[in-house]
Amino acid sequence: MTVTEHFVLPPIVLDQQRAIDAALELAAGWDSEANNLQNIAGYTRIHGTSLLADRYAMRARALSGNAQALRDALATVR
Repeated sequence: MTVTEHFVLPPIVLDQQRAIDAALELAAGWDSEANNLQNIAGYTRIHGTSLLADRYAMRARALSGNAQALRDALATVR
């Protein structure tokens, strides 16, 4: 955002954009955590029990789904 946009846009729009950006960062964090859980699930499947690995994988899918749902909801706002 340029300095000109900062002064032209009303403060409510800037606040909304900050909230959207924060929500997108949250979704990216969830995706990162989901990726880490998938890696743990893969390692656990090899070196541990498949039941525990399945729990990690299910949690990863849930986080990934939540992140996608948040991005979809934000797409309707923009």
